[in-house]
Amino acid sequence: MTQLKKTLIKLFILVVLITPFISVLPAYAVAVPKKITLKNYLKYFYNRYSKHFDANGLIFQAPGYNVPDFRAPKSAREIISLNLYYKYRALKGEREARERLRTAILNAQTELNSRNYHSHSFSDAFAQLAIIKILDDVPFLLTSSEVNTIYSEILSRAETGIIAPDTSNRAALSAVYWQYILDNFARKKMIEPARKKELEKLIYQKIKNILDTDITSSGWYQEGNPKRFNPHYHMITAMAFLGYYEATGHIEFYLAAKKMTANLRLVSFQNGMVESMLGERPVGLGAQFYLGAGLLNCRFHYDDCGTYLNYALGNKFFSDLKYPNRLEYHYTVYHKKKDINFHDDISFSNLAEFVLLIPKFRNLKFDLTNQLNLITQEKISPNIYVKNEGRLIHYNNFKYELLADGEKTRIINCR
Repeated sequence: MTQLKKTLIKLFILVVLITPFISVLPAYAVAVPKKITLKNYLKYFYNRYSKHFDANGLIFQAPGYNVPDFRAPKSAREIISLNLYYKYRALKGEREARERLRTAILNAQTELNSRNYHSHSFSDAFAQLAIIKILDDVPFLLTSSEVNTIYSEILSRAETGIIAPDTSNRAALSAVYWQYILDNFARKKMIEPARKKELEKLIYQKIKNILDTDITSSGWYQEGNPKRFNPHYHMITAMAFLGYYEATGHIEFYLAAKKMTANLRLVSFQNGMVESMLGERPVGLGAQFYLGAGLLNCRFHYDDCGTYLNYALGNKFFSDLKYPNRLEYHYTVYHKKKDINFHDDISFSNLAEFVLLIPKFRNLKFDLTNQLNLITQEKISPNIYVKNEGRLIHYNNFKYELLADGEKTRIINCR
């Protein structure tokens, strides 16, 4: 066999291994390269979930968030979030995918304009940020006149959107979304510097209030009365703080995100899993959570950050046998297995689009690893005690034991 033939055979094998990962994926597990770019990582989820919509229509279900039955998206955020899963197909030039994005932008704008601005929230802030990002990423979806009208309408909503009340973690998201919107408009010379400074003061007040009231001095996110930890909103708030720091340079938000990332490691099992039942309001954790946890760890130079990202790959969050390409999240506690209630993870695209705006992440490459470099750790704060043994985590008065399959836990009351 000639050297040329040998080389061609090697190239063919490489293509066979990598192609399933970067194209529309089937429901079964896939071989992926060890070193991977963030964009290719995201394509796995986007393309696979969009394949679900091809087969079943653009409908979703989220019982934990008041969507008990499958239905079409209604709010601007729902419309944009679901159609965003067609983005990478649109970037490849697929006509139907481009048309979906175009229609989604117009429908979302119509829905936003149908409501009084005082009803707006973090959901609407994301929808507007996503609209701007789609128009930047996927050219020629709309005419220049349509684009200018949309930009003008978004800018007119800015002040009311910034000061709109939100729960704490959502207020942090709303603030940082609007910061990135203003920065985008400033680059386009669509907002006067003086007006931008006025709005940025409101943004700072909103996000600083969350830092002061809901983040402990030792870096734990706590909410409710009494205040309790929640892993999902801990990660979300840490990412909002990090994104805000990257945009503005306010160092206190970098330092808070760094502490919060270290604390997230304290409640992580060795395989990267985090139990959703920890703390307040446990609904479930999905690929969005592990995306955020992984990227936070990458940003703060933990070499094992790919463990979190690796945990979410394959069928981990595509486990609904009836809809094998449906991206979802769910409880992980052992006794919940028999009555598992799948939720569609429409929010994965929200975090994915946001992190792609952060320069530190845009061209990120990382290794997919199988195990966090954890040692037995203890941390005591006024309301939280943690001892991490890798497969057994002591959290206040409970033990969380990782079972053999690495996907479920058993909770033991140790009082």
